[in-house]
Amino acid sequence: MDTTTYTIKSGDTLSSIAKRNRTTVDKLQDLNNIRNPNLIRQGQTIQVPRAVKTTAEPSLLYVFVDKLLQPIAGLNYQLRASNGKILSGITDQNGLTAELTKINQGTAVEMWVQRQMGSYKKIHSTAIASTRKVVTAYSPSALLNANTKKHEGTSSDDMSTGRDKNGHPILVINKKDVDLDFLDDYVGGEVTDTDIKAAATDLKCEPGMIYAIAKQESSTSSFCNINGKTLPLILYERHWFRNLTRPKPKPAKAGQKPAKQPSPYEKTNPDICGPAYKRASKVKGHYIDRMTGKVVSEDNVYGASGLFQYKRLLRAYALEQNPALEACSWGKFQIMGFNYAAAGFNDVKSFTRAMSRSEAEHIKAFLKFAKSNKTLLEGLREKNYEKVAEGHNGSHWRSINPDYASNLRSYYEDYAKSHSGKIPAHG
Repeated sequence: MDTTTYTIKSGDTLSSIAKRNRTTVDKLQDLNNIRNPNLIRQGQTIQVPRAVKTTAEPSLLYVFVDKLLQPIAGLNYQLRASNGKILSGITDQNGLTAELTKINQGTAVEMWVQRQMGSYKKIHSTAIASTRKVVTAYSPSALLNANTKKHEGTSSDDMSTGRDKNGHPILVINKKDVDLDFLDDYVGGEVTDTDIKAAATDLKCEPGMIYAIAKQESSTSSFCNINGKTLPLILYERHWFRNLTRPKPKPAKAGQKPAKQPSPYEKTNPDICGPAYKRASKVKGHYIDRMTGKVVSEDNVYGASGLFQYKRLLRAYALEQNPALEACSWGKFQIMGFNYAAAGFNDVKSFTRAMSRSEAEHIKAFLKFAKSNKTLLEGLREKNYEKVAEGHNGSHWRSINPDYASNLRSYYEDYAKSHSGKIPAHG
């Protein structure tokens, strides 16, 4: 690797240096033999990758999905660009179209699919981005009998609810049963201030610290309503699904780290298996990355809560069940599924079923999770917001949400003020 030197300045973190140099914290640690990414000092000189000029070619492809679970193969389609270019084809076994390339950024493109009678119908339109763009089209049938946008909503025509023979909730999405065997029925019961104070006594910290985490992670609600069915709030993380479905690394030579193997779903399902989603704001119909200010496609952003997240989860669940559940954060404290053991459960489905029942289960799981997490517990007791952020989200939390610690401080102060009329001095 071609490298150059960089001298660490005041305020630098390894994460911010990695981002500026288009690399990762892991690579910087390997390159400079840094064991702890949090232990760097001002004036220290490190090696960073030399910038390489790249010319990512704009391109576009679609992924067609039936019933929110299975790819649609054998679908005749046409991608019609405003410059007159037409790409015709048939979706492959993974529901993928061919890739539209050699086309300028900003060019308008329409997706047309063939009906049963042979004629074509326009079902979606988009514009070419500056890099590769992947669009996911959801459909209730292999021939897309309705406009794609309809299936992204939550209308009663598309969704209803019920239970299977074992009592598990069923969502009927686009007239197809989706058995949520990893959930139980919602029984109700919200976490009260009394519960928060009891938990704080148990953890030997201030109640405001627990309140701050709950407020940051789930704002005003820890459940969502999908056409009358109350389901736990989730956030699907595609980079975790990728990590959890990677094959075991091949043995490495002495002194070398094993090379990471790609997930088998990265190429076939790039919208639910790949790098971390971007946090973005929707401005005039476009998603704008909050970190870079650049336009990003809907498939590469976290997106709305509720149905949108469950659509992603169900598609991943159809590929591999446990990794899909473990790749989501759940409930009032948004505990990641892969932390089920730390939260006191024998398997991930026991964890998700508990999360579906009530907020009382959420705070019980959080208590066990906090007690098993030294960094989080110390942060709570010391009122150290950055430690709490690291304990709850990992050492790279700044690259995920750089405002996390300051948000916790603000929510803590809101709680303290509302309960005592004044804000206690920070420790």
